[in-house]
Amino acid sequence: MKNIFLYITVILFWGSAWYAAKFQIDIAPVGVSLLYRCIIAAVCLTVWCKAKGFSLKFSLKNHVFLFLLGVSMFSVNYLIIYCSMQYIVSGVAAVVISCTSIFNIMNNFIFFRKKPTLSIIFGAFLGIIGLCLFFWPQVVDSAAQENMLYGLMIAGVGTFIFSLGGSIGQRNKNKQVPFIPAITMGMIYGAIIMVIYMIVSSQELVFPAHIRYWIAAIYLAIASSIIGTLAYLQLVRNMGQEFAGYATIVIPVVALIISSFFEGYVWSLLDFIGIMLIMLGNVLVMSKNFSIYNFLKVFYKKG
Repeated sequence: MKNIFLYITVILFWGSAWYAAKFQIDIAPVGVSLLYRCIIAAVCLTVWCKAKGFSLKFSLKNHVFLFLLGVSMFSVNYLIIYCSMQYIVSGVAAVVISCTSIFNIMNNFIFFRKKPTLSIIFGAFLGIIGLCLFFWPQVVDSAAQENMLYGLMIAGVGTFIFSLGGSIGQRNKNKQVPFIPAITMGMIYGAIIMVIYMIVSSQELVFPAHIRYWIAAIYLAIASSIIGTLAYLQLVRNMGQEFAGYATIVIPVVALIISSFFEGYVWSLLDFIGIMLIMLGNVLVMSKNFSIYNFLKVFYKKG
């Protein structure tokens, strides 16, 4: 039951982040918005650790991995993916980001020698195909877009970097690194990286006057960066990267559902076919066969 709750938390909070981020677009540069997001999240997590009496002292070796966590999950990954959207539309970017599930399977084998089952591999590919159907009109419209291949490559790099965050989370668990303090330090490093980026890129620090901008910033920091990330990395710890990574395929679906309520998005036949493939892929990834019973049993057994 715990893992079901974590899974739902990840897809709801990360899925809603797509809509919340729209309230920041064109109001401030991406780097500025990411910096505020990291700072708010880092402050909240630090206060939490101090209130709970958690120590933020780590060995030098662990600091290296926590720095890499900040790179992969809280700063550089976002910057690269946002950069890719200069060349590809958001729907295509979502399809590329969904390949996190494939990268997670690969990383799990490379770093932890854990061989994926055929059902996991097939399920992940099936889910990505379903997501492609969701965004098929955008995929087709972007086919002739100039520099599309370049944008896909950039998005792929950003997605791979993000997938490494799950591997680092699994490594930290194996080394018994305290969970909440590790995320806190990773977020602090993420904020530091964003400050360095602002200085190197000579971006001006602006303070938007729009109240909706700051509401979105607080929501993204707390709901997405803190709650969503904690749930995702806990899911990695409980069930493994190959299971948790499938959430990146479901997240855009949640974003579209939210869009249908607030932005009038109209669902097509391809959307419904896509969601059926994604659900089937979910069953395959989470269990060794097509049985819904086994799908639920995986959650309850490991939860």
